[in-house]
Parts: sequence; structure tokens; C-alpha cells
Amino acid sequence: MQLKRDTDYALRILSCIGSRSAEGTMPPEGISLRTISSQTGVPKLSVNRVCRNLEHKKILSVETSAGGDLMYRPAEGFYERTLLDAIMATEGSFKLFAVFDKKTALYRKYRGKLEKTQEEVEKSLQKITMKDLSEGGKR
Repeated sequence: MQLKRDTDYALRILSCIGSRSAEGTMPPEGISLRTISSQTGVPKLSVNRVCRNLEHKKILSVETSAGGDLMYRPAEGFYERTLLDAIMATEGSFKLFAVFDKKTALYRKYRGKLEKTQEEVEKSLQKITMKDLSEGGKR
């Protein structure tokens, strides 16, 4: 399984916004798409698309500046959101073994182990919060 490029972009963006907010270096109005792009290396068009999606999923909040720029900041409850939340926001689902043909003997034989692996990976991703990501894993 391979995650989408937008998931990589989302994690970079969330880390940038979260760390700026946690450090107190975020302007009161939020961070512009241009600033996010320059600090993360994510193309501006992709930043726009990913940030709109994260705002729709209520991970980020957005306001329009007096100059008409979109300004992003952490939404309420941001630091409690998990890595799994961020992945689900961009991937839509997170089923490691969804591509397996469930009618095959191989799947039937290992179904329990595959489902357990899925659960363990999800539990691990739920343990990593946006607070952890914002602190660069310093906890």
C-alpha cells in the first residue's frame, strides 16, 4: 500500500501550522498559502487543495485576510487530532488490505491476521497526535 502524495503534503502542512502555532510564531490572522508553500516545499496549488480539504474535515480553520488571502490556522481540538485523522482526511479510508480478493484461499487463510494487523496499525497511528507532530516528536 502506498499513501497519496497529498497525505505527505498534509502532514508537512499540519506540522508547519501546528509548530508555528505552538511556538507562538503564527500571526494572529493565520498563515497564508504562500508562506505555507515556502516553508514546506509543497507547491502553492497543492497547498490550496490540501488545506481546503483539511478545513472541510475541520482539522484547520480558514479566514480571508483584508487583502483577500486565505489564512489558515489550527481548528478547535487540533492538537488532539491524530495522525490517523490526518491520513483519513486525505486518503478517504485506510484499509491496508482492501485490494485483496476476499474470495481467495490466501485471504480466507490469513484474514484474522490481516485484520489484526489493520487494527494494530490504526492503534499506532491514533497514538500520534498533532501535538506530537507539532513538537517534532520531542515528547
